[in-house]
Amino acid sequence: MKKLLYQFDTDPLPSVFDNVVGYDGGADHISAYGGVNAKNAGGLVEGAIFTRGLKDKKNTAIFIGGGNMAEGEAVLAAVRKKFFAKFRVSVMFDCNGSNTTASAAVAWLASDESKPTTGQVLRMVGNSLCVYQPWQMGEEFFATDKDGSPTQWDPAQVGHILNRYVFRTANPGIDAQRRR
Repeated sequence: MKKLLYQFDTDPLPSVFDNVVGYDGGADHISAYGGVNAKNAGGLVEGAIFTRGLKDKKNTAIFIGGGNMAEGEAVLAAVRKKFFAKFRVSVMFDCNGSNTTASAAVAWLASDESKPTTGQVLRMVGNSLCVYQPWQMGEEFFATDKDGSPTQWDPAQVGHILNRYVFRTANPGIDAQRRR
């Protein structure tokens, strides 16, 4: 089953950077759309959620990017509004130029390790990572170096934290930096 990534960018032209990172992260095919807004996102989302069987949805993801945070949040709300029951796919939201953060998340989201994320919404800003819960942000995790200073996320760290502490598919050990 091919891994499909739908890149929704609020800017007129979709980010080439995010597109390259998606391929480097393991996506087999990326469909990149520019000028996506809350009004025109619905049909794109329906195409992503209705075309594959339930067990194959883990191989489809949506990435929302662009330079305007408010427009991106409106697209995210429109995307989530289309989801119901098990008709949903993984979504990553990262607007307003956080490309280094996005690259780690996109690479991990396109990997086999991200299987538990179906239907989840990730938020990554700087060194902060959390999974949205209904109507609120979930527990927040921070990437730090060995000295405890903020650093950018690495794809291996994203999976390590999410699979251990959010999805509980791995033993947590004692190594996470997390705050509420």
